[in-house]
Amino acid sequence: MFDPAVNSYAHRGLWDATRPENSLAAFHAAVVAGVGIELDVRLSADGVAMVFHDQMLDRMTNASGWMHARTAHELVKLKLPGGEPLPRLRDALTLIGDAAPILIELKADAGSPDALVEAVAEDLKHHSGAAAIMSFTDEALAAAIDAEIDCPIGLLIAPQSDRTQDVLEDRISIAKSLGCDFLGPHYSLITALDTQMPMVSWTIDTPAALDALSPAGHRVAAPIFERVAPCALR
Repeated sequence: MFDPAVNSYAHRGLWDATRPENSLAAFHAAVVAGVGIELDVRLSADGVAMVFHDQMLDRMTNASGWMHARTAHELVKLKLPGGEPLPRLRDALTLIGDAAPILIELKADAGSPDALVEAVAEDLKHHSGAAAIMSFTDEALAAAIDAEIDCPIGLLIAPQSDRTQDVLEDRISIAKSLGCDFLGPHYSLITALDTQMPMVSWTIDTPAALDALSPAGHRVAAPIFERVAPCALR
């Protein structure tokens, strides 16, 4: 296992106007820049782990409708902005290899978390580099831990209006009870979290967000960043 909290991660790859998010080009750019990579994974209709963030295809492809309603064969034929194909997780892992650590976010809001975890675990069997799994969904994390995937597991925490101190402490307790190795809070929650668990924090996209990582002058969470130059994180 590796410690996810000692790296910086390009959010959905190092994307820009010429390289779309969650694309092989964005992952290659992150490797060249010497930073880690965060990416999102959803399950195709036929059980293949695909790198894609949204439930719907409309925003990021030349198609429309539910992503999970299409097979992997259909999905890889779709085009991201700029013409690059939508990648499978195994394609991304092959490209990245051991050149960069990877945070894999399980998007388990459609279909079976168990099936998604099974597909990701199968792809990771052939991956030689450092990788971690994280999710907002407790069931997906429980499935990943039950599957005994040999990588760190992390619970993501969103900055919703009900995130009182009691709720945050409850999320930490759930993470510990599940057997999670790290937390992934939104950067606005860092100062409210009283824990010694390793942390990665998202999404660092402004100087103010970067400053929030070290409220007492010491960096307490590894950044998942976009629109911030990688050199600013070192």
